[in-house]
Amino acid sequence: MPTKTPRINRLSQIVRFLRVARLLLWTIWVLYRERRRVVRAHARGDFAVRPTSDVLLEVLVAFCETAVELGVLMIKLGQFLSSRVDLLPEKAIGILSSLQDEMPPAPFEQVVSLLEAELGKPVEEVFSMLERKCTAAASLGQVHKAVLASTGETVAVKI
Repeated sequence: MPTKTPRINRLSQIVRFLRVARLLLWTIWVLYRERRRVVRAHARGDFAVRPTSDVLLEVLVAFCETAVELGVLMIKLGQFLSSRVDLLPEKAIGILSSLQDEMPPAPFEQVVSLLEAELGKPVEEVFSMLERKCTAAASLGQVHKAVLASTGETVAVKI
């Protein structure tokens, strides 16, 4: 039996797209502007200038908050930027590095519905116990401790 794809509200899609586009454009603009300022200073012989704008830090904090809210793609972009020490100052790298491993877990109801869609049966038929609290959460998934109903074996369920 094919699973029904949930309908996505067009308005919410447009709002999400506009939020992402605004955030990306703002981030790119601030990065470009700071990089240009540093390059111009270096061309004048002032090699002490570094990109340390408070606006850059402000945009990156907003980027992290929005990335966590919007999900995997934005988190991965932030993780990529956090590895670019050649482009960003140390404080900025510190802000973005929070996206490396400090991800909030998905709601348990979402976990159950995803498992049931994948397994094709209710969670209670597969697991005699599935912990509500996840053991670990990262940008691409999370892990829950469970006990298989068929064997009684304790397993880790990665979602």
